[in-house]
Amino acid sequence: MTTFPHHHLEKLLSCYSIPEQATRLVINYRALDYYQTKQGIHPVEIQLKKSDERWRIVFIASFSFIDTHHKSVDVELYFHLINHWCLSTWLLMVVVTYFTTSVIDLLHSWITAFLPSHSTTTIR
Repeated sequence: MTTFPHHHLEKLLSCYSIPEQATRLVINYRALDYYQTKQGIHPVEIQLKKSDERWRIVFIASFSFIDTHHKSVDVELYFHLINHWCLSTWLLMVVVTYFTTSVIDLLHSWITAFLPSHSTTTIR
């Protein structure tokens, strides 16, 4: 199984006061200019679940406009890390795949591209 760089996650979570009784968190990243220009960093959602006092990533989803005529974004990549499957809507078809070497490589590439682009993001 692949692991998300936990030091980035821990750094992000340390910026917030999370209630002790919380068992799920959802982190949304939205670059507002993407909605206006349909270019740039795509919106991302990361869901976490607390298990044995540790936060674990349930899924990572990336969204995009299907084409320039659509008014809303749709899922383009969905990595379900707990159940080990990936959904991709590239090429205008839905492909669900269990984690294979190529899916794990895709996840690592996606994480590598996503993290540096957000390293300068101010957390409020």
